[in-house]
Amino acid sequence: MRKLWVALALVVAFPLLTAGTCNKQVVRDKAVYEAELNFWEQTSVQTADALTEFVKMHCTCDAGKFATETCEKAAKKALVVKTRVPYHHQMALYNAGLLKDRPPQEPPEVPATSTLCP
Repeated sequence: MRKLWVALALVVAFPLLTAGTCNKQVVRDKAVYEAELNFWEQTSVQTADALTEFVKMHCTCDAGKFATETCEKAAKKALVVKTRVPYHHQMALYNAGLLKDRPPQEPPEVPATSTLCP
């Protein structure tokens, strides 16, 4: 009978003792989270700005297309970052409950690389 009570107690106690180990949530300080997102956005956009300057100084275009694949890829990366990072920054704030108004459903369209042709 004693073994039965011990087994019953373990069955009842186990879920209570392990309840804190499942479905963990990370709670972040609002100011720290916003600072991290701002840093991420700033460093990304500044890097894209530098890449854009590189493209303008060192790449050439012919009939609206970059002469090399390297320049085409650099232009595409710079445009994606400059266009999409601010949107995703706002969406991250919204998803965290730190932004009242939801950003648009669709992210902004990335311009054609020809817009960076010198």
